[in-house]
Amino acid sequence: MLNSLALEPRQQSIGIFQFIALGFILSIFILPGFELYSGAPQVRLDDLFVYLMLLSMLLVYPWNLNIRVREYVFVISILIIWMLVTQLANGRLTVISDYFEYYKMFKFIIVVVFFYLTFKDQGFYEGNGYHFLRLVFYGVVFFNLMHYYGLLNFNQVVMPFYAGEHQLARFGLNSVGLPDVKRLLGSMGNPNDNAIIMGFFSIVFINQAVQRKEGRYFSAFLASTALLLLLMTGSRTAFIAIIGVFGLYFIISKASPKALIGFALLGASLIVLVQLLNITYISSLWTDKLTENASIMGRVEIWEHLWIMIKDSPWIGYGPNKEYFYANNIFAESDYVLMTWRYGFPGLFLYLLWLGIPALTALWHRKIISARSLLLFSAFIFISALTNVPSQEPRINVIYALLCGIMYADLARRKKGLTYF
Repeated sequence: MLNSLALEPRQQSIGIFQFIALGFILSIFILPGFELYSGAPQVRLDDLFVYLMLLSMLLVYPWNLNIRVREYVFVISILIIWMLVTQLANGRLTVISDYFEYYKMFKFIIVVVFFYLTFKDQGFYEGNGYHFLRLVFYGVVFFNLMHYYGLLNFNQVVMPFYAGEHQLARFGLNSVGLPDVKRLLGSMGNPNDNAIIMGFFSIVFINQAVQRKEGRYFSAFLASTALLLLLMTGSRTAFIAIIGVFGLYFIISKASPKALIGFALLGASLIVLVQLLNITYISSLWTDKLTENASIMGRVEIWEHLWIMIKDSPWIGYGPNKEYFYANNIFAESDYVLMTWRYGFPGLFLYLLWLGIPALTALWHRKIISARSLLLFSAFIFISALTNVPSQEPRINVIYALLCGIMYADLARRKKGLTYF
C-alpha cells in the first residue's frame, strides 16, 4: 500500500519544481521586497526563489535541454560577454554596481531553463500553472482596487513596501501638485510597469477566451478587467501597445470580418472608456499636439543628448554605467536608446536577438497557446520599449523568461506527441 502511494524520484522532483515555480509567480506579482536593515539594498523573495531554482536544477543535472533552449541560452551568453567587453573598454571592471546587470541576465537564463524543465512533462496550461496564475490575478485586482480607493489606510500602511516616497506623494496629483486622475501604481510601484503587468494578463486571458471554449466568457471577463486596470494606469505607451497587440492578433489569427468588427469595437470601447474615466494622460494622445506635450518633448530632449554621446562611441558604448544617469538626474526613457548608449550598436543588435529569437519561434508555432501568448507579449514589450525601459525592471524580465520557458516546454511536449493547447 505504501509502495503504491510512494512517488518516484522523477515525480517528486516535478512536484518540488512546480512548488518553486508557483511560489516564484506569486512573489513576482504580489509579494513586496524588504530590507534586512535600514539602508540595506532591498531583498525580493523572487530572488530567493531563483536561488532555489538553481539549487534544485543542480540536483537533477544533466538537464537534457532541447536545441532551441541551448541556442537561446547561447545568444544570451554572447550578450553577456559583449556587456563585459564594453565594461572593460570603459575601464569599469572595478565598479560593483555594473555587475547587477549581469545578475539580471543570469537570472533570466535560470528562469527560462527552470520553467522549461518544470513544464516539459506536464504543461503549464494543462496542470496547475494556469489555474494558480488566475488566482494570483485575483490578488492583483484586489491589491490595485485597495490602492486606488485607499481603503483601510492601504496607501499609508501597505504601499510604502511597494512604491517609493516620490511616487506615493504624487499619487492622484499632477506635476504642479493639484488633484488629478489617479494613475495605478500597483504592486510594481510604477504606473508604466504596472501597465505592462496588466498587458500581460490581458494577453493571457484573451488567448484563453479565444482558443478554449471551456470558461470562454469568464476568461473574456478577466481580460476585460485587466484592460480596465491597464487604462487606469494612465500609460500612453501601454495603451498604444495593447491596440497594436489587437492588430497583430487579428493578422496572425486570419480572423473573419465578424472578428475584425469585434476587434474594432473593442478598440473603440477602450477610447470611449478613456474619455468617460477622464484619463487625460492617455487622451492627450489625440487631444494635444506632440510639440505641446511636456512628457514627450522631455523624452526627445534626453534622446538627443544621449544620441550625441552615442555618435562619439557607436560600437563600444559606455558600459552599464548607471551612475551617469543618477549624477545627471535623467532617465533613458527608451530601451533602444539605453541599450545603444550602454553597449553600442552591437549591443542593440544583441538586445533585439534576445527578445526577437523567442518571438520569431512563437510566430512560427503561433497555433500553440503558449507561443501565441509569448508572441503577443513580445509585441507589447517591443512597443513599450520605444518610450519606456521594461528591460530595467527585473520582474518584467523574468515574466518574459517564464513565458519563454513555458513555450519551449510545450514545443518539446509536441515533439513527443503529448497533448497541448
